[in-house]
Amino acid sequence: DLEDVELTLTVENTGEGDANFVNSKINLPLGFTPSNSYSDRANLGIIKEGESKSAKFFIDTDKYLQAGIHRGELYLNYEDENGLKSSERITFDLPVKGKPLFQVVEAKTVPEEVIPGSSVQLGITLQNFGSEEGQETSIRVFENSDLPFNFDEKTNFIGTLKPGESGRGIFT
Repeated sequence: DLEDVELTLTVENTGEGDANFVNSKINLPLGFTPSNSYSDRANLGIIKEGESKSAKFFIDTDKYLQAGIHRGELYLNYEDENGLKSSERITFDLPVKGKPLFQVVEAKTVPEEVIPGSSVQLGITLQNFGSEEGQETSIRVFENSDLPFNFDEKTNFIGTLKPGESGRGIFT
């Protein structure tokens, strides 16, 4: 769930001559998109024999992108010293680190019907549907001047939630 991630790929000329008018374009796997128009392209100019140049791209990642290694493709177009046009396709890895993702799966009051002036307990249940554990997880409620509620405690510590686990916090 990031925007404008800078992706740098280094292209090395391992051939027996200079590569002229080198331009590159990336093809991204599902879950990745170019940040804006033409941020998936880079012109590298001339790459001399045995030298390398870096191409910078800017990409966005989806919020629910799975952790693991994703494969991208780099397309290169260039001319050799004799003006012969060539193209290559090179695959590269995009490693994605997992993260905890939380969602409120239940919010319940006891008693169920809230009566003005009474004390009520609000139970909120969170579930970690991400791919990494959430350490020292806590939830917090915010009072709103438009609503006539006051809370004794505004933060409730839940603890560590592994992927798929749920935790509950209770506010009075």
